[in-house]
Amino acid sequence: MKKQIFISIVLLFFVHFGYGQSDSIAIRFGNLITEQKIREDIFTLASDSMLGRNTGSEGQKKAQNFLINQFTEMGVSPGNNGSFIQEFKVGKVNFIPIDLKIDDKTIDQSNVFCLLESENKELKIKNAILAGYGINNENYNDYYDLDVKNKAVFVLNGEPLNRQGNSLINNKKKSKWAGNVNLKIDAAKQAGVKVLVIVVDSLHTVKNKYKKWFGYKPLKLLDNKKEEDIALVYIDKDNFLKSFGFNEKKLKNYIKKIEKTEQPNFIELKKSVFLKFNNTEQTLTSSNILGIVTGTDLSNQYIVISAHYDHLGTKGDEVYNGADDNGSGVTAVLEIANAFQKASENGYGPRRSILFLLVSGEEKGLLGSKYYTSHPVYPLDKTMVDLNIDMIGRRNEKHEESNHYVYLIGADKLSDELNEISEAVNADYTQLELDYTYNADDDPNRFYYRSDHYNFAKNNIPVIFYFNGTHKDYHKISDTADKIELDALRIRAQLVFYTAWTLANRTNRIKLNP
Repeated sequence: MKKQIFISIVLLFFVHFGYGQSDSIAIRFGNLITEQKIREDIFTLASDSMLGRNTGSEGQKKAQNFLINQFTEMGVSPGNNGSFIQEFKVGKVNFIPIDLKIDDKTIDQSNVFCLLESENKELKIKNAILAGYGINNENYNDYYDLDVKNKAVFVLNGEPLNRQGNSLINNKKKSKWAGNVNLKIDAAKQAGVKVLVIVVDSLHTVKNKYKKWFGYKPLKLLDNKKEEDIALVYIDKDNFLKSFGFNEKKLKNYIKKIEKTEQPNFIELKKSVFLKFNNTEQTLTSSNILGIVTGTDLSNQYIVISAHYDHLGTKGDEVYNGADDNGSGVTAVLEIANAFQKASENGYGPRRSILFLLVSGEEKGLLGSKYYTSHPVYPLDKTMVDLNIDMIGRRNEKHEESNHYVYLIGADKLSDELNEISEAVNADYTQLELDYTYNADDDPNRFYYRSDHYNFAKNNIPVIFYFNGTHKDYHKISDTADKIELDALRIRAQLVFYTAWTLANRTNRIKLNP
């Protein structure tokens, strides 16, 4: 018995000693992330000379060249088969003008708008269908046993509720389907829908939402990789009712039937739909930037550390410098890359490879990360996690007394183990206040769906999104480098570094939730 106790004590000593050595090595290289270097990089990246870094613009190309030079000087290798650049095409568009007819009735263009157009410039589809809310979920499926292939499907905005006012999806006030149109698009694609038409109370409100999210020069990804061809159209409720001979009472009864039965319901509208897309677009070239530190014994597995380097560009003589959004995240990635590169040069390279992915097109709809995950340079099934950084250089009103915090979003969505590791790393190294306010499923801001990690999460890759929250300078010309809080940016970047270090060097991949 005494012998067993002795052996246990010896083993505990060596385990503790081993972790102590690892901790000291991580801290040694984590301390290379300094406020001085952060200041140099962010004042360059967010300077007027970068012209606001608008996607596909001269300013973006200037930022691209600066970032590639930074990677080259620190010794980080090109991550795309000998190149730092992954190019893709984007089209400059406004809301796509369309002609829409229901049977022979023409809908005025002011009462309808299109965000996704079909590959065919003209479509004529017989017998449209009203398919509830256009949701496909294990708890509620509007498409169950419903043939909508190559048809025009009209769906209601929002999500179905029960008589208590709770979502039929999760029995809470709101589910992720309430405000995420991408989920409805994906569900429609899976069902083979040709045209998805969303019926909304106010077209003006929806248009303003898209203008806010996409900036004032919307773009779309022009991808050579063929996906399901689907058009997305919005129509105001009054014109929908008039076009199909409905009235408010009939629509309310339809909704009440879903609420009462808690089951999907559809109506064959028995009218044809004709669409003509009148869009003309200007094609631009944009790019992602890829740098890599190759791992040792697990080099065929990857940790992605991402941030978007584009912003809103200029408007007249005004430059949108985007220091916090997202000069702060890009600067953090540079510092983290330098720390891993120096560790590798000194014989402490990570076991897994680290991909430093700086994407563009985020401000226009997560275009660069969508392109990368559609055309991955490294296999997605070998990608263990994406740590995405988008705005970590400031504080918001909730935390005006202290900047020693960070919002974490998404860590537990796909892997509880990732969340546990994240919290343990913070406790060991940085002791930041981890704020999960925006991680809630019913968060009205929907930040989980609004930055580049989401395209990895859609591919079942666990993610963590690091964020300081919005502030009064968000998306304004006043988001300048002099307002960056260097101490906050430094320690948040160190948290990402230590998290990546831990994930890269552990033996097992993190477990996905069942």
